[in-house]
Amino acid sequence: MKNPRVFIIHRAVIQIGVDLVADKHDLSPAKNWGILQYILEQDVVNQSSDSIMFNLKDALEDFTDADALLCTGDPMMLVIAGIVLERYCLNWNSLRILKWDKYTRNYRPYYIGRIPVALNVG
Repeated sequence: MKNPRVFIIHRAVIQIGVDLVADKHDLSPAKNWGILQYILEQDVVNQSSDSIMFNLKDALEDFTDADALLCTGDPMMLVIAGIVLERYCLNWNSLRILKWDKYTRNYRPYYIGRIPVALNVG
């Protein structure tokens, strides 16, 4: 069995020099849930939605119940990732989403089950 992965859909960075950027947030606590795997870089706003969908579909095609999505970055990218997972990725039944809890100062998992085919209209 593969090690669990934590998919970070959109990398949020800050400019700290002419050619130097750093992550905007310390995401290291998410390593408790798996290996961090970035999908889209900060310049995705300039990409077409088709290009974004293709990159997400390619990166998430072997997503399983052991993996997780990290809620950070551009909310639109998180929505597109959810659509991609529901439509194209067949290896999961329960989606684990990691959300920052400011009180415990750690990530908490939230689980979403797959939409039954009868309800998936459209």
